[in-house]
Amino acid sequence: MDGNQAAVGDEVVCADGVTLGRVEADEGSHLRLRRAAQPSLVWVPKQLIGGMSEGVVRLRLDRDELHDGFIGLPPARQREYGTLEALSFALRRAHHIRAG
Repeated sequence: MDGNQAAVGDEVVCADGVTLGRVEADEGSHLRLRRAAQPSLVWVPKQLIGGMSEGVVRLRLDRDELHDGFIGLPPARQREYGTLEALSFALRRAHHIRAG
């Protein structure tokens, strides 16, 4: 590992010290992790990486901030979900402005 790249087998740890899993693959914008809990495969956006040291990737978020229903989705589905969430927020805001 060169300090900027996660390597297969690196441990991924949340900000609160909870181990999330081990890097199985680098998929560009995300790390695919293998873990003992279900779902056994999860994808973590690289933008959540707060730091790296030899064999350990540290995330910026605590474990309870990472919803399994979201990180259990492959990257394309996460982006789709994020787009839908943003659209939903915009629609709620537009409705609120008209109602107010």
